[in-house]
Amino acid sequence: MKAVLALRYGEIPPNLHLEGPNPELALGRRPFRLPTRLEPWPGRAEGAPPRRAGVSSFGIGGTNVHVVVEEPPLPGEDDAENTEATPGLQLLPLSARSPEALQAGAQHLAAYLRDLEVDTWDPPAPGAAPAFRHVAATLQRGRRAFGHRTFLVAAEPGDAAEVLERGAWEAPRDSAPAPEVAFLLPGQGSQHPAMGAGLYRRFPRYREVLDLCAKLLEPRLGLDLRRLLHAPPEDRAAAETLRRT
Repeated sequence: MKAVLALRYGEIPPNLHLEGPNPELALGRRPFRLPTRLEPWPGRAEGAPPRRAGVSSFGIGGTNVHVVVEEPPLPGEDDAENTEATPGLQLLPLSARSPEALQAGAQHLAAYLRDLEVDTWDPPAPGAAPAFRHVAATLQRGRRAFGHRTFLVAAEPGDAAEVLERGAWEAPRDSAPAPEVAFLLPGQGSQHPAMGAGLYRRFPRYREVLDLCAKLLEPRLGLDLRRLLHAPPEDRAAAETLRRT
């Protein structure tokens, strides 16, 4: 959120309470610096390259993510690059948590589309309603998909509104997957003897899967993991072996 807000307002926030960087960083020899005051961040509107920010997250279970966010195009910028004469058909997916909510959402969308001008692919004037294809793109990529889903295809907002108002869409379907539960024992130094022993005793499915995993790994490891996992808590030899991630 901090990175997105910095992109939106075109300002680079400072690192609070920073008196000096760690000399081990050797920032003087690298193309990095730590901002100590609020700084302007020029972007597309100022004729500079688009603002981009990288956000890294390192999970304890080994799930590491790096996301690059970029400021959006200026109004009309993406339209000017497109030379098509007509927008063509647009796919409008809809979803909700219940059939009633899906029906209500369809009527809300129909009312919105009634007020939407037909998309002519001309760059929109400042303050103008978004193009029909922008609505379709938001429904496709900017909305979470719930279990009760439907869709329709139309070339103009008026046509889509008529279909939605009449309920003449593709029959809704419940596509919610069955929930699953997974037990994760990460090898990041938190493992210890007797770990998961209670689960092994109480839950047959857990025991079945752990037995299978131990069998598959034994030829590669040269040992039965269950001997380590279910060793007494005071077993130092087992604890030392488990630390070898």
